Amino acid sequence: MTRSMRCLAALACIFVAGCAGPTVVDEARSRFNDGRGDEALALLQQAVKQNPNDLAARGEYFRLRELLVAQWLAQAEMLRQAGQHEAAEARYRGVLAHDAANARAAEYAESARKIICQFPDSEIKRALLWAPDFVIAREK
Repeated sequence: MTRSMRCLAALACIFVAGCAGPTVVDEARSRFNDGRGDEALALLQQAVKQNPNDLAARGEYFRLRELLVAQWLAQAEMLRQAGQHEAAEARYRGVLAHDAANARAAEYAESARKIICQFPDSEIKRALLWAPDFVIAREK
């Protein structure tokens, strides 16, 4: 095979690989752009678990996670300042679900939980939200 034929074959392979269709990163970005950040993050997380060597998916996962965590923290702070403590706590818990080491979310979620528990009927709601397995086991 001549050199020009090898170059042509290599270009054809590159062209076919480029037309292979959308990647998991493309799908995640599409979902994020549609306002479905949780879905995008879950999709990337699953892709990284299935193929830990996929650097594109891994990089996009961490980039998207940081972006969403920042958005969720800002939303939670606005809710907290507006006195909507239960909604703020839920948003902080969402942050902790994706970034368990986030000190800001842990601190504010705990302070929101304390405020909510001051209301008469909220102690049971807090127990169910924070430790449903414990409550169910305790009832048996």
